[in-house]
Amino acid sequence: MGEQSLAGGFVTAVVRAGDTVRRAQPEDAGYVHAVLGWFEREGWDGGPRFLGTDELGREVLSFIDGHVAWGPAQLPSVTSDASLARVAGLVREFHDLTAGTPATCFLMS
Repeated sequence: MGEQSLAGGFVTAVVRAGDTVRRAQPEDAGYVHAVLGWFEREGWDGGPRFLGTDELGREVLSFIDGHVAWGPAQLPSVTSDASLARVAGLVREFHDLTAGTPATCFLMS
């Protein structure tokens, strides 16, 4: 399966392989995986699903189609009213899902 470099990746290189995204695991990988698991159990589609690790030890995440809102060639659709409203909706959903939740609860779920 071929890999395609993706825009973004300020911390580490990110590539797409089929319907997945691969990246080096962060220092706090267990916590990140727990939070992504929480989102999945709660049915939130605003973040990727953690699918495991590959043979290189990289995280394997589900691919979410969309645009990166930064970079040398921003697409007009990134700053459209519809795009900005969707981002605002995702932030609201994220807040509602996590507000008042102690960070440790993700590791205990």
